[in-house]
Amino acid sequence: MTAYLASAQTEPQQRSVRIDLVRLLGLTVVVAGHVWAQFPIGGYVAIFFVLAGYLHSGRRSLAAEVRYQTWKLLIPYAAWLLLLAIPYFVRLTLGRTGPVDFGGRALDLLWGGERATRPFTAFWFMTAMFVAAVLFRVLVRAPRWLYVGCLVAALAASVFDQELLGDRPGAADVGAVAILFMAAGHAYRWIEPKIDRPFTAALAVIAGCAILVASGTSARMTLKAADFGTPVLSVAVAVLIAVAALSLARPLARSLSANASRTVTALVRMGTPVILLHAVPLWLLPDSVPQTVKFVLAWAFPVCVALALLRFPNSWARRTLMPDKNHHLL
Repeated sequence: MTAYLASAQTEPQQRSVRIDLVRLLGLTVVVAGHVWAQFPIGGYVAIFFVLAGYLHSGRRSLAAEVRYQTWKLLIPYAAWLLLLAIPYFVRLTLGRTGPVDFGGRALDLLWGGERATRPFTAFWFMTAMFVAAVLFRVLVRAPRWLYVGCLVAALAASVFDQELLGDRPGAADVGAVAILFMAAGHAYRWIEPKIDRPFTAALAVIAGCAILVASGTSARMTLKAADFGTPVLSVAVAVLIAVAALSLARPLARSLSANASRTVTALVRMGTPVILLHAVPLWLLPDSVPQTVKFVLAWAFPVCVALALLRFPNSWARRTLMPDKNHHLL
């Protein structure tokens, strides 16, 4: 870990510590949300879609976008799916006296999305992000009427989610609706400089959203299940929390020491293992283990895997399982 943190000092490309702080917040809330599932915290993955829109660049062509997102999302998705499938099927046979539907379980894993349960809890995010990123790339270059029309259609789909969405391969339906979050992040990039006293405004937004969530007015979103909560309001609350986090992260980033900044960046660059592997300890541990211990292990396991991969920077495993993090996903 120390060697890796030191290497961050010599990277030629500067990263935004402010953005990395928001990414780290997103990763932490994702892990916490799966550990303390009893609390009304939902839709936390939306922050990554908002960030993707906020950081969207028009430099890549559609073909380049597909190649880039395939390398960044689909390749590690498929690689980790194959690796985890081995212990998954082995565990299915342990302690079973009756037959196991291996074919059905294998189909569920290939289908992905909502059907992929622990330890594949968050795998849906990778395919949904792929769909959202590619679709958004198409729409930002489309005529304005088509761009707006698709956003309206996505909003309508989020309102009638139970009738229109759910159980699509790879959570493709969630990715298609997630262009709402990307569009909001993209718009905020241009609105942000015009906001007076952004820190105060962000605190007010967080307080207001906390009241809406705690009171149940804004229902919990479960994006994996294509459940977008209270029509329109839950989507708006998720967007507002994400953009408020961006504003609050600015002064915090300036206050961090150089060592603290490098630590934040180092953790964020392990984002792919954290997203895909944090559910493994939760899958293996019995319910009697305290949730705080589960949270620590859900972080520790993927970080240890990432540190092992970093010892072989030019290996096939490193490039496949944890692509270089000079990109705008996590």
